Amino acid sequence: SFPTRRSSDLFIAFFLGLGLGKAYFEKKIVNKKISLLFQKMALPALIGMALVKLLWDHPIFSIFAPFDRTLQFALFDICSVFVLGSILFTSNSMIHRIFNAKPLRILGAVSYSFFLSHAIWGVGIGARISDFILPGGGGFKIILYFIVTVLTTFIISTFMFHFLEKPYYAKK
Repeated sequence: SFPTRRSSDLFIAFFLGLGLGKAYFEKKIVNKKISLLFQKMALPALIGMALVKLLWDHPIFSIFAPFDRTLQFALFDICSVFVLGSILFTSNSMIHRIFNAKPLRILGAVSYSFFLSHAIWGVGIGARISDFILPGGGGFKIILYFIVTVLTTFIISTFMFHFLEKPYYAKK
């Protein structure tokens, strides 16, 4: 398993994701050469991700200390961008159709609100309701807690998206 990322390591993935999103939504930027590059790099990128994972704790990375973990995450993130880019820029693939399905687009629209509200509201409400219904504990309580937390968070985040985010961005 991967070790925990430092906050500085997250910026690499954040900026790569911003760049990929910008390229995807600005169709005039992406031409056939870039699209073809993403398609050709998908398999080498998957192999690169597997190699980084296999060699994660190998001493070869220690020559880059104290930036060894940052380098490992950066390599993994760059490979991930090529894999995701190949999915995004190949519109006739099955994976593209799955990721472009309406339920996932809805979840993507409310994802920021979901992120903001899950720890504040969803977890607390899920814990209270699961404690009330199943006070003892056990496997069913964990399942109930998870379901209530996700549903509560989804309802709250949908409300936040429609009544806070959309009006805010509509003014710009």
